[in-house]
Amino acid sequence: MRAIKVLPILLMLLAAIAAGQTDSSTSNSAQNPPQTQPQNPMQEPAKPTEAEQNKPKLTQFNVEGAQASNEDQTLGEIKLMTRYTELNGDVSRSFRVQGNNNLGEFNLFLDRKFTGIHRIQFLGMYRATDDKSIDPERESMQKASLRIFSPRDEYILGDSLVNYSLLTFNQNIKGLNINHLIGDKWKFGVVGGIFIDRWGSLYKDLVGRPYVATVFGSRLERKLFNPESRIGLNFSSSRDQLGSLPTAANGTSPQPASNIVGSMDARLATKSGFRFAGEFAYSSTDFDTRFVSTGCVAPCDTRTPQPTLNGKQGDYALRLEGSQRWHKLSLRSTYLRYQPNFASVNARQIADLQDFVFRATYELVDWLTLDGTVRRSNNDLRQQLPTERKLWGP
Repeated sequence: MRAIKVLPILLMLLAAIAAGQTDSSTSNSAQNPPQTQPQNPMQEPAKPTEAEQNKPKLTQFNVEGAQASNEDQTLGEIKLMTRYTELNGDVSRSFRVQGNNNLGEFNLFLDRKFTGIHRIQFLGMYRATDDKSIDPERESMQKASLRIFSPRDEYILGDSLVNYSLLTFNQNIKGLNINHLIGDKWKFGVVGGIFIDRWGSLYKDLVGRPYVATVFGSRLERKLFNPESRIGLNFSSSRDQLGSLPTAANGTSPQPASNIVGSMDARLATKSGFRFAGEFAYSSTDFDTRFVSTGCVAPCDTRTPQPTLNGKQGDYALRLEGSQRWHKLSLRSTYLRYQPNFASVNARQIADLQDFVFRATYELVDWLTLDGTVRRSNNDLRQQLPTERKLWGP
């Protein structure tokens, strides 16, 4: 009976001791937290400097889904630079300027509420320098643009980058650029203006007139079954100002004087990992024949741009890209074909080229990947050259 009475007392003591040890370990862990392993400084991500944190971010606008910040901004920047240049030897072969060279640049960005959901932005860049290696003009307006936009439309007057497709329009112009959403699936864009190196070339009497061309373009785009899939129709036109072109040498093909390109492009993406992008374009080009008084002298070969051939010459270009990922295997391939007479002045494409690339990648393990690539390129697509250049390689 005494043993039975003592047993509950012993159990209560053991429970109290266990509780005390638990509280003690908890308090010790709270007072002495576990030591963490120090990190390797080489593995730590680089921390941005104070200048990088305070650097103003460039404002980007997506016509399909951009939302204005609704905050008025005024950003200004002044850049000053001076340097000393010493020239030796034949100084006539150097593009540098002897002595002290100075530069001053002023940048201004304004962002204000305009009307309703629209906002207005202005971006300007003005430069003054006595160093001809930096800028042949002593004072010049480098960039100036006025932009009015909302989540559904955009109007840019001045400098703007036009990016319709790889084979039709992809360059900076000075003029009017308009983009507008029609409903939820349609998008329309139109642009018109000039292509020139700088604003000063328009109104200053410079020695050696730079290249000038009047440009026009448009794009109609429609979304398909998902946001990443779409199809588009493109148009691009460029007409060179003949006074800005040098006369072609005898026996050489002249540069285009007027160029029109139309194309259809498509992008497809599926949940299975398949991606496809393609474009078919056709160009019609009237090559510069200012220095020719007669027509084409027989025999005429219309497969190549002829220095003495009057009238328009047309040709096509094709671009296909595809990729597929299946578990650890990735397959990618591209095919390009630019016919000899294909010309796209607003996209700067190379003519007379066929290029095929196929690439396969397989992830063996987390740290080892097997990759294989094969490529074939050739020209002389219409057997118009004396010899054909062909390249096989990775």
